[in-house]
Amino acid sequence: MDVRHVTLHGHSVAYRVLGDGPVIVLIHGMAGSSRTWLDAMPLLARDYTVIAPDLPGHGESDEPAGDYSLGAHASALRDLVGGVLGIEWATLVGQSLGGGVAMQLAYQFPELCERLVLVASGGLGREVSRVLRLFTLPAAEYLMPALFPRFVRESGAALIAFLRRLGIFEGAGHFLHAEQPTRFAELLGEFIETTEPARRDLASYRELLRARPAERHASDMAEPRDRADRARMGRDRRDPARRARAAES
Repeated sequence: MDVRHVTLHGHSVAYRVLGDGPVIVLIHGMAGSSRTWLDAMPLLARDYTVIAPDLPGHGESDEPAGDYSLGAHASALRDLVGGVLGIEWATLVGQSLGGGVAMQLAYQFPELCERLVLVASGGLGREVSRVLRLFTLPAAEYLMPALFPRFVRESGAALIAFLRRLGIFEGAGHFLHAEQPTRFAELLGEFIETTEPARRDLASYRELLRARPAERHASDMAEPRDRADRARMGRDRRDPARRARAAES
């Protein structure tokens, strides 16, 4: 798989690209390069356009003119992906340091990110608690009544659906995408195919930022009655007398 080069702000930036379809951008970690994705890229390229850049100062890319901050890396990727390559939006996948870069990119340029995937990113490796691991298993919802209070149990289906997005790669280390590329590609493909992309345009994002607090939270006021019921139950738990009156009624 050949490495391509473009010049950004007077500096050479290297990247690899393969496949055709919806775009996935793979962001490597500290002291790494796009080579870390070589085993996974052909598998993903069956259905997607896969772009794997060398971050500035990594691989075959020149050292940056400025610093190595997350913001600087995010800006460089925006210029490469959105500027030079003309990609409107993509699923961002970041491993290790690349996870931080992906999150920063999604924060600074939300219109570019339609999905965000973190791979062995900070705080999401072996530190995942046993409880969270437990809830990625089938039938985990039946354990919730014993472990969580009522207000959490009422949101159990949504919580389970979210937690099952945690992919646990047993026996894999920090570079799970290289150690288990087939499972990685399958899980990533499944995530993309079963989720709706987040599409944001700058105009709507600007309106959201400029909105007064009352307008920004107007949708919260329009929530269905079960939201008020949840708030009432929260007050009942904090007030024994109120809870007793509720039980009598």
